[in-house]
Amino acid sequence: MIISIHQPHYFPWYGYFDKIRRSNVFVLLDDVQFEKNGWQNRNKIKTKNGVQWLTVPVRHKSNQLLNTIEINGNKWIRKHINTIEQTFKCKNKIEWKGIKRLIEKDYKLLSDLNYCLIEFISSKIFGFDTFFVKSSDFNIKSENADDRIIKIVNTLNGTKYIAGISGKGYMDLDKYKNHFRVTFQNYKEEEPLSILHRILK
Repeated sequence: MIISIHQPHYFPWYGYFDKIRRSNVFVLLDDVQFEKNGWQNRNKIKTKNGVQWLTVPVRHKSNQLLNTIEINGNKWIRKHINTIEQTFKCKNKIEWKGIKRLIEKDYKLLSDLNYCLIEFISSKIFGFDTFFVKSSDFNIKSENADDRIIKIVNTLNGTKYIAGISGKGYMDLDKYKNHFRVTFQNYKEEEPLSILHRILK
């Protein structure tokens, strides 16, 4: 059983989905602290006028967990749709119609919006058979990141864990030896951009 874990991002780059493709179970790490100005509520696309950010406005306080972050209003929805359609000329593309329907649902929580977009793109557009779960479903408490990962993967009876390449710099690999095998994803892309560039080009 191959497991990978990542925070739910807004229209993440293809490397994110490459990790999903390689996994039997993908855990959306939604009960960690929200990162202001991170990738959880925004991403960038390249338009004819240069790089532009697509940002979902949110209400947040310091140290607030990601799965409690509320989306602030719905005015951004039309703006994102218009920007995406003008950039990719995708108004009549089947892939875009499905994504657009999800954006227009007007979610209350940011994590729910991201979860639905990631799952839809993975299963309906790319055809991955990866199973998705949320880390909050396990209610695992641990101040140490390594211990948290080990507990999650063991709960899912994982035999292999795929970590991001940056994990080599901070993971205590000795802790994992008696639990499961750890491998590192080394996916490279010339210019990492939102997955929209891959599916709507």
